[in-house]
Amino acid sequence: MTTFEINSTKLQAQLAKKYFELHPSIQKIIQLFSVIYAPIDKNSLVSCLSTTGALDENNKPWGTKTLSPQIDKLVKSGLLVQESRSGTECHPLLTEIATRHAVQTGQFEILVTAVEEKLPIRKHWQNESRMFQSLRQCIREIRIGFYRQDPDFINKQIEDYQKYSRHLQNSIIL
Repeated sequence: MTTFEINSTKLQAQLAKKYFELHPSIQKIIQLFSVIYAPIDKNSLVSCLSTTGALDENNKPWGTKTLSPQIDKLVKSGLLVQESRSGTECHPLLTEIATRHAVQTGQFEILVTAVEEKLPIRKHWQNESRMFQSLRQCIREIRIGFYRQDPDFINKQIEDYQKYSRHLQNSIIL
């Protein structure tokens, strides 16, 4: 193993330990970030969270005022990352761990439903094919299909991406 691999494995273990020590209501925030799989602003996150019915540690609905300090703490702890003004996202080394935990705890479909409702992928007007705005959007959908164990859905996302996202620089090679 290279030094990089050792360091990233060590960091991933540290992030996982921190994550599993969090209150379940905070874990759900990170799980939502992991499903979204892209930087997102706090208002959009609150919108998604409210759709899930998630409650804070005091059993009250999340709002921008209660969520904002939590997001700041999670960024400071390294569980979430924020690059300039692009929004906040789950730390890449924690993404799969948090998503798998959402699946194990029965939260995955609830989170996916919220993401699909509040952050939908545009569809082509003639044939309902998806028109992705970025490769990350496509990867988000592929990950959803993966965790649902739905290879047909995954293949459809790749087809739509290749067909209707030519304006994007990145392509998926099969």
